[in-house]
Amino acid sequence: MRKIRYAVAMSLDGHIAGPKGEYDRIGTDAEVDFAAFWSQFDTLLMGRRTFGLAVRTRGEAAFTVFTGVTSIVFSRTLKQQEHPHATLVPELNADRVRDLKAQNGKDLIPREMAAYATLKKAAANANHAGSRLNDERHRLIVQTCDEILAGQHGDMFPLHVWMTGSGTQFNMNVNEVISNRCCQLAGTPLGSKTPVHPNDHVNMSQSSNDSFPTAMNIAAAVNVKERLIPAVKALRDAVVAKADDWKDIVKIGRTHMQDATPITLGEEWSGYSGMLSDNLERI
Repeated sequence: MRKIRYAVAMSLDGHIAGPKGEYDRIGTDAEVDFAAFWSQFDTLLMGRRTFGLAVRTRGEAAFTVFTGVTSIVFSRTLKQQEHPHATLVPELNADRVRDLKAQNGKDLIPREMAAYATLKKAAANANHAGSRLNDERHRLIVQTCDEILAGQHGDMFPLHVWMTGSGTQFNMNVNEVISNRCCQLAGTPLGSKTPVHPNDHVNMSQSSNDSFPTAMNIAAAVNVKERLIPAVKALRDAVVAKADDWKDIVKIGRTHMQDATPITLGEEWSGYSGMLSDNLERI
């Protein structure tokens, strides 16, 4: 029976790395059966959304879990066969992803933020052009970004909108998913960070302070063009059609609380269509 030793600590500043003094310890060292540990995962977290969890198995290096409103990072010491449902968020199976969503509500990062992959792809292209990223890593990152933009791997982003202001957790979630998908494509173990490291390669020359708002702007621009403008045009065209249908229906005009010069219902609705046309130009 495999045993592990674990310790739970609450990060005071939302980061797992740093001096020991940054942590408010909320659990004591304990040794439990490996399977029992995962079955009691939620209890161990004590309902906290941001936490650090250090785990050490006998004779192996410690690995760290950092989740809730963050991502999950594991070392290569855990073998894939012990987790048959492993996903691109290392060692977090599909059931656990669904559990996190159910426990924390519906306020997930909007799916439109897959636009982060556009940024990561552009950064990989720039770093490759500048000879900072080799051909293999560049190819793997671009291929993975294209998969995300095509709608794949959506369940690998279980984070919620409630996080620290810079968006670091979601940025690292994206970095880790891309890195681990690259591992799959290259035939290396999940979490091995080989050949693509989430920070050194996917996040090369980037900062969450810049990349998160940039991804928001990309998401907004893409969705304005692909969704908002077509929807407003469809509404405007429908209003124009109704204005034509009702061009012969005369009604009393209104000026605040008083009757005014009679107009047709079509003329009234033509004003609505003109307003929508003006708004399309503003957008």
